[in-house]
Amino acid sequence: MASSSRVDQKGCFEMEMESERFERRLVEDFSGLRAQMVQFENGIRQDLAQLGASLREEMAIFASGLRQEMAILDSGLRDEIAATRVNLFKWCLLCWVGQLLAIGGLLAVMLRLTR
Repeated sequence: MASSSRVDQKGCFEMEMESERFERRLVEDFSGLRAQMVQFENGIRQDLAQLGASLREEMAIFASGLRQEMAILDSGLRDEIAATRVNLFKWCLLCWVGQLLAIGGLLAVMLRLTR
């Protein structure tokens, strides 16, 4: 029985050693995975930062182009409004002159009839 207890003690000691080696290997693997995750996360953050910067740049370019187009449209619209104003004034003047002539003609006819 003494030899059997030695074997049991030796087996327990070997199991403890294997358990410690397993734990050490497990901790090393997890720390390696953590390091890889940190590197992956940093890479993603850098990629997102670059993407954000490129999007801001594209939006700035788009905004400046949009401003130029709006300025061109604004000047064209102002020219068109000015031309329409002149045309409207011309037609109003023509109608007023026509009305004055018609009223003058009616007054002349009425004055001749009353004489």
